[in-house]
Formats: sequence, C-alpha cells, structure tokens
Amino acid sequence: MEYENVLYEPQDNIARITLNRPEKLNALSANLQRDLGSALEEADNDWDIRCIIIRGAGRAFCAGADLTPSAERNSNVERRNNIRWDIENAKRGGKRWGNLWDISKPVIAQVHGYCLAAGTSLATHCDIIIAAENAVIGFPPVRNLGTPSAFMWPYLMPIQWVKWVMFTGNNFSGKQAAEMGWALKSVPADQLEDTVDDLASTISRVSYEMLAASKSICNKAIELMGKDLLQTFAQEVDAVSHQSTAVKEFQQISQEEGLRAALEWMNAPFQDYGKGKQQS
Repeated sequence: MEYENVLYEPQDNIARITLNRPEKLNALSANLQRDLGSALEEADNDWDIRCIIIRGAGRAFCAGADLTPSAERNSNVERRNNIRWDIENAKRGGKRWGNLWDISKPVIAQVHGYCLAAGTSLATHCDIIIAAENAVIGFPPVRNLGTPSAFMWPYLMPIQWVKWVMFTGNNFSGKQAAEMGWALKSVPADQLEDTVDDLASTISRVSYEMLAASKSICNKAIELMGKDLLQTFAQEVDAVSHQSTAVKEFQQISQEEGLRAALEWMNAPFQDYGKGKQQS
C-alpha cells in the first residue's frame, strides 16, 4: 500500500518504514501518525515480514510533534485550560504509542539527525535503537511546554541520567545515548544504514513464531515493572504541567508572534537546538 507521509518498503522479510516529511524534519503531524500506524499494522499482518525498521527521510529521524499553527491547534490551546480534556487527549496519544509497543515483530529505530521530544517517544517504543554518533537527542519541552506523556526513559537509562535530561532539556549525542543506555549502540553516520540492515537481516533469519514469543516475554518483563501505570501517571502529570505559567507564556508568544519566536524565547537561555525546530 502507498501512503502520503511514509514510505513502506517490504523486502527480504524486512519492512522499512520511512517517515517522509523531510521539509518538516519529519515532525509528527496527525496525518503522519495515522500513516505510520497503518504501515505498522500492514507489516505486522504480513506473514513474510519478521523485522521492521523505522527511519526518517532527510536530515532528521523525527524532530517532535508538528507545532505548526492551525485552526485545530488554536482550538486545542483553549481546551488545554480544561485539565480533564488534556488528560483524555494524552490518553489518546498513549494508545498510539501502545500500539507500536504491542507490534508482535521486532522494531528497530534507525536514529539520525534530530530525535527530539515526541521523536524520542517514537524511538523508545521500538525494541532496539541504533543511533548515528552525531545524532542530536533530547526532550526540550520540559523547559516550557510540558513533560513526557509517554515515559519509557526509566526503562532504558539509570534514573540520574533520566533526571538530568528532564531537569535541563539538554540534548545529547548518539554516542552518549549508547553510553547511557538509551540506545543499544551508536555508529558513524555513514555506517548507520548498513549496521541496522545487518541487525535486521540477522533477526529475520529467526521464525516469526519464535520472534513473537521472545518479544512477548521481554515486553511482559517491562509491563510487570509497572509500565502501563507509569504511562497513566505520565499523561496526568503532563496535563498538570500544561497549567504552569511558563507553558501559558509560551502559548501566548506563539499565538501573538509565531512559533519561531516562542521557540527562540524558550531556548534562548540555553543557546542550543538552533531556531525554529519542532520540539513537542
């Protein structure tokens, strides 16, 4: 099947799904999320597919949610003042990440360039992350936009590293990601595709039944650690954080002066991430 916002390429028992909004650094619009979900479902239902790779076209894996102003986003700003609506909206997003987590086949995130905010939620719901050494990874929204509503970080990294990321919003490289446990490994950018392909090829030699069984028991281990309950807490805490004065100030600047101005205001004290990047 062909999709508008992703490229779907099944070959040799491997499905490669490429986020295909390079002009927006693969920011997660509603349409891209729908196409990604459909492509994942197609791969999971294809008996010949044994491993799935998620990657990004252009300069980034995924630079976050699409914050481009729209009538829908403007109306949602008003609704965010209702904390119950905000929690229910976060739950809907949580179901999308849960669907990725529940895919029966191994999923590899091939991370290059920017992997920020919601882009990290996408990566951390995959089974294995391989990152380019020079990838830029982080969750800058904790500065003035909100906390992660999908919170897999503590299952990957020691808690002090998680707190460092959440307290500062600072980015870290793909090389550091491997050292901290966020990624399985990092490799030079020009070796990333070959490295991921080699791993996917090795995985795809195992029968689907065995892969699904192995993934199931691994996921159950995380679920016994309280994964589902933690995600519920994360959704509620994120909704509470949206009531802060800092978030409201960001929203006001975005509405009056534009998204770029709001992002520059948020990141100015830190002098990082550049200007105008998608970061939620």
